[in-house]
Amino acid sequence: MTDAAVLESVINKAHSNGYKFSWDDLNHMNMDVLTPQVIFDHSFAKALWRDDEWEWQKYLQQLVLAPNRIEYLKQFIEKT
Repeated sequence: MTDAAVLESVINKAHSNGYKFSWDDLNHMNMDVLTPQVIFDHSFAKALWRDDEWEWQKYLQQLVLAPNRIEYLKQFIEKT
């Protein structure tokens, strides 16, 4: 799975959980700029990891520290 496909999958998962975004805005951005703006956004994290009220913070912290952030996100696609 490409990095872009992983990112699209986690954005779609977060969107289905209430994350608001515009694909038009995302399509005009460079992936290097887009990735941190989306994956480090608290509203994105809350929607992606909606297990409980504070769980998203643990996952977001692990994402920030992950050597390969796309690989880290990939595990949450498989849980879908």
